Amino acid sequence: MGVVEFLTSGQVSMDHQDFKGHGYKNSLHKLTVMNKNHSHSSNSNLYTHSFRLRPAYTSDIMPYTNYTYDFKGIIDYIFHSSDTMITLAALGPISLDWFKDNKVVGCPHPHVPS
Repeated sequence: MGVVEFLTSGQVSMDHQDFKGHGYKNSLHKLTVMNKNHSHSSNSNLYTHSFRLRPAYTSDIMPYTNYTYDFKGIIDYIFHSSDTMITLAALGPISLDWFKDNKVVGCPHPHVPS
């Protein structure tokens, strides 16, 4: 969730638990260096960006984009600029009854992408 936090809030701690041992620090540093208006400062311990992003849907509208035996949750995100766009509607999730009726064990599936 560290990447999602970074994208939606515009900042994330350099020591976020999700980044430990994964090399995200290098990627985030490169992104903040390219973003001339905002960058991390050594005294704030934050990476920041100025992209003002908003998710196109929330978990109350779309509780899952991945539905498998051992994991049900959102792993696919769609963001848009909050300055220039608004979400008019979201299709929403596929009914669990539909999965059962069509003998589809979950998604992603060849006929149901995540």
